[in-house]
Order: sequence, then C-alpha cells, then structure tokens
Amino acid sequence: MLAELDTQVQRFGGTRFTLQAIITKADQLGDLGREHVDQMKDAIFQAAPTCLPPIITACPQKGSKFGIELVRKSISDCCGL
Repeated sequence: MLAELDTQVQRFGGTRFTLQAIITKADQLGDLGREHVDQMKDAIFQAAPTCLPPIITACPQKGSKFGIELVRKSISDCCGL
C-alpha cells in the first residue's frame, strides 16, 4: 500500500506534497527497539523512496484507551509546529 501511495504522489503530487510514516507504540519495542526502528525505516524507504523520514512516537497511557491528543502533540513537536 505504501508503494502504491508513493507512486501516486510521484505521478500527481510533484513537489507539492509527500508522505511521512508515523511509527507509534515505540515504547513497546523493548531492548531491540533501535534495531526494529532501523529495519522499519529501511522497509519504508524501499517501498516509498520519496517518503520523508518517519516520525517515531509513543504515548503510554495507563488506564486509558485513547492517547490521541498525546500522539498529536508528539507529531506536532517532531514537525516543529
């Protein structure tokens, strides 16, 4: 799916927009977290070479199902908004 989206961006988007993956729940990757993230980055680049580097975020919320606002804040912080 990511490769197809990348193809559409290249075909129709030109330089007006691009894709950026968001990797969530990074806190649950454990001791091999960095290695897993590097593997995901490589897989993303292989599927979609024009994709911006992924945003890596985690919002552990004990007792809450929804961390949407924290994820939004984390993304905004990463993007410098």
